Amino acid sequence: MTTGSSTTSTPTTPSARHTTGDQLDVNEVCLVGRLSDRVEIVELPSGDQAATWRLVVRRHGRGSRVGPSVDTIDCVSFQKSLIGRALRWEPGTWLRITGALHRRFWQSPTGPRSRYQVEARSAKIEARAPAAST
Repeated sequence: MTTGSSTTSTPTTPSARHTTGDQLDVNEVCLVGRLSDRVEIVELPSGDQAATWRLVVRRHGRGSRVGPSVDTIDCVSFQKSLIGRALRWEPGTWLRITGALHRRFWQSPTGPRSRYQVEARSAKIEARAPAAST
């Protein structure tokens, strides 16, 4: 058996890498999209706060297929510094969000529920929201 060298792409962020045996798991997301509405603050049972928002990201290459031309992606941050900055974002602002995709589970009156969301590790304003006309 011969082994050749192969070139593989690895993530550049050490926190996104997790190696177990010969497996390489990566959960790193980068989104650029428009803030759909104001950021909301959620009080957690622990007393901590989380910021939640939705990012609207256009789909590319849809061709003639019917259906939505955008995805609306739920985002959350538990980092105090990011929460403080997020509260100043205006709806319509273009953001670059990096983080990880998580699936959250909870019990509702009708049974178990779940939702995917991006837990933001960093955020950068790409373009400000257009000024409101009077």
